Amino acid sequence: MEGNASLLRRLGPLAPAVLGLVLITHSSTASAADCYANECNGRDPKEMHCDADAITAGLPVSTGNVTIELRWSKACGANWARISPAPKDWKFRVENKQGHHWDETVDYESPSWFGKMVNGLGVDSRACFMNNVCTNWN
Repeated sequence: MEGNASLLRRLGPLAPAVLGLVLITHSSTASAADCYANECNGRDPKEMHCDADAITAGLPVSTGNVTIELRWSKACGANWARISPAPKDWKFRVENKQGHHWDETVDYESPSWFGKMVNGLGVDSRACFMNNVCTNWN
Protein backbone atom coordinates (compact mmCIF):
# COMPACT_ATOMS: atom_id res chain seq x y z
CA MET A 1 0.00 0.00 0.00
CA GLU A 2 2.89 2.33 0.72
CA GLY A 3 4.03 2.02 -2.91
CA ASN A 4 0.62 3.23 -4.11
CA ALA A 5 0.68 6.23 -1.77
CA SER A 6 4.19 7.09 -2.91
CA LEU A 7 3.14 6.94 -6.56
CA LEU A 8 0.12 9.17 -5.90
CA ARG A 9 2.33 11.72 -4.11
CA ARG A 10 4.74 11.77 -7.07
CA LEU A 11 1.89 12.28 -9.55
CA GLY A 12 0.59 15.17 -7.44
CA PRO A 13 -2.28 17.03 -9.10
CA LEU A 14 -2.25 14.60 -12.06
CA ALA A 15 -3.20 11.64 -9.85
CA PRO A 16 -7.01 11.94 -10.30
CA ALA A 17 -6.70 12.22 -14.09
CA VAL A 18 -4.33 9.24 -14.34
CA LEU A 19 -6.52 7.15 -12.04
CA GLY A 20 -9.63 8.07 -14.05
CA LEU A 21 -7.93 7.10 -17.32
CA VAL A 22 -6.89 3.74 -15.87
CA LEU A 23 -10.44 3.04 -14.66
CA ILE A 24 -12.03 4.04 -17.98
CA THR A 25 -9.58 1.91 -19.94
CA HIS A 26 -10.14 -1.07 -17.66
CA SER A 27 -13.94 -0.88 -17.72
CA SER A 28 -14.19 -0.41 -21.49
CA THR A 29 -11.92 -3.35 -22.27
CA ALA A 30 -13.65 -5.58 -19.71
CA SER A 31 -17.09 -5.12 -21.24
CA ALA A 32 -16.21 -4.60 -24.90
CA ALA A 33 -18.36 -6.75 -27.16
CA ASP A 34 -17.56 -7.19 -30.84
CA CYS A 35 -21.14 -7.48 -32.10
CA TYR A 36 -24.62 -6.35 -31.11
CA ALA A 37 -28.08 -7.84 -31.70
CA ASN A 38 -28.49 -8.86 -35.37
CA GLU A 39 -24.74 -8.48 -35.95
CA CYS A 40 -24.25 -11.45 -33.59
CA ASN A 41 -26.34 -13.92 -35.63
CA GLY A 42 -24.23 -16.99 -36.35
CA ARG A 43 -21.20 -15.74 -34.40
CA ASP A 44 -19.26 -17.38 -31.58
CA PRO A 45 -20.11 -15.81 -28.18
CA LYS A 46 -16.61 -16.36 -26.82
CA GLU A 47 -14.84 -14.88 -29.86
CA MET A 48 -17.20 -11.88 -29.78
CA HIS A 49 -16.61 -11.41 -26.02
CA CYS A 50 -20.30 -11.89 -25.31
CA ASP A 51 -19.64 -14.58 -22.69
CA ALA A 52 -18.17 -12.02 -20.26
CA ASP A 53 -21.57 -10.88 -18.95
CA ALA A 54 -23.61 -13.98 -19.86
CA ILE A 55 -26.41 -15.22 -17.65
CA THR A 56 -28.87 -18.09 -17.99
CA ALA A 57 -32.23 -16.78 -19.23
CA GLY A 58 -35.17 -18.63 -17.72
CA LEU A 59 -35.01 -22.20 -16.50
CA PRO A 60 -32.79 -24.89 -18.03
CA VAL A 61 -34.34 -28.21 -19.13
CA SER A 62 -32.91 -31.71 -19.28
CA THR A 63 -33.06 -34.85 -21.39
CA GLY A 64 -31.56 -37.78 -19.53
CA ASN A 65 -28.58 -36.37 -17.68
CA VAL A 66 -27.87 -33.59 -20.21
CA THR A 67 -29.09 -30.07 -19.48
CA ILE A 68 -29.65 -27.28 -21.98
CA GLU A 69 -29.88 -23.61 -21.12
CA LEU A 70 -30.48 -20.39 -23.01
CA ARG A 71 -27.64 -17.94 -22.42
CA TRP A 72 -28.09 -14.15 -22.68
CA SER A 73 -25.57 -11.34 -23.01
CA LYS A 74 -26.87 -7.83 -22.35
CA ALA A 75 -23.67 -6.32 -23.78
CA CYS A 76 -24.27 -8.15 -27.07
CA GLY A 77 -28.07 -8.27 -27.08
CA ALA A 78 -27.78 -11.93 -28.09
CA ASN A 79 -28.67 -15.48 -27.01
CA TRP A 80 -27.09 -18.90 -27.50
CA ALA A 81 -27.58 -22.45 -26.27
CA ARG A 82 -25.26 -24.31 -23.91
CA ILE A 83 -25.48 -27.97 -22.89
CA SER A 84 -23.79 -29.75 -20.01
CA PRO A 85 -22.40 -32.30 -19.87
CA ALA A 86 -21.77 -32.47 -23.62
CA PRO A 87 -21.62 -36.03 -24.97
CA LYS A 88 -19.94 -36.45 -28.37
CA ASP A 89 -22.34 -36.15 -31.35
CA TRP A 90 -25.24 -34.64 -29.34
CA LYS A 91 -27.24 -32.15 -31.37
CA PHE A 92 -29.00 -29.03 -30.15
CA ARG A 93 -30.08 -25.62 -31.43
CA VAL A 94 -30.91 -22.05 -30.55
CA GLU A 95 -33.71 -20.19 -32.32
CA ASN A 96 -35.51 -16.89 -32.12
CA LYS A 97 -38.95 -15.71 -33.24
CA GLN A 98 -37.36 -13.80 -36.16
CA GLY A 99 -36.70 -17.19 -37.75
CA HIS A 100 -32.96 -17.31 -37.07
CA HIS A 101 -31.63 -20.61 -35.75
CA TRP A 102 -28.33 -22.45 -35.43
CA ASP A 103 -28.02 -26.21 -35.18
CA GLU A 104 -24.98 -27.49 -33.28
CA THR A 105 -23.25 -30.86 -32.95
CA VAL A 106 -20.84 -31.65 -30.13
CA ASP A 107 -17.48 -32.56 -31.72
CA TYR A 108 -15.98 -34.29 -28.69
CA GLU A 109 -17.06 -35.14 -25.14
CA SER A 110 -16.75 -32.11 -22.89
CA PRO A 111 -18.10 -30.78 -19.57
CA SER A 112 -20.13 -28.24 -21.60
CA TRP A 113 -20.64 -27.08 -25.18
CA PHE A 114 -22.12 -23.87 -26.57
CA GLY A 115 -23.34 -22.87 -29.99
CA LYS A 116 -23.59 -19.81 -32.19
CA MET A 117 -25.70 -16.78 -31.29
CA VAL A 118 -29.00 -15.34 -32.45
CA ASN A 119 -30.33 -11.84 -31.93
CA GLY A 120 -32.04 -11.64 -28.56
CA LEU A 121 -32.71 -7.91 -28.40
CA GLY A 122 -36.46 -7.35 -28.32
CA VAL A 123 -37.14 -10.84 -29.69
CA ASP A 124 -37.82 -14.08 -27.82
CA SER A 125 -35.39 -16.98 -28.14
CA ARG A 126 -35.16 -20.53 -26.85
CA ALA A 127 -32.70 -23.43 -26.72
CA CYS A 128 -33.72 -26.94 -27.79
CA PHE A 129 -32.49 -30.49 -28.02
CA MET A 130 -33.28 -32.07 -31.38
CA ASN A 131 -36.08 -34.12 -29.75
CA ASN A 132 -37.87 -30.75 -29.28
CA VAL A 133 -37.35 -30.56 -25.53
CA CYS A 134 -36.86 -26.80 -25.24
CA THR A 135 -36.45 -24.03 -22.74
CA ASN A 136 -39.33 -21.56 -22.54
CA TRP A 137 -39.25 -18.60 -24.92
CA ASN A 138 -37.39 -15.76 -23.20
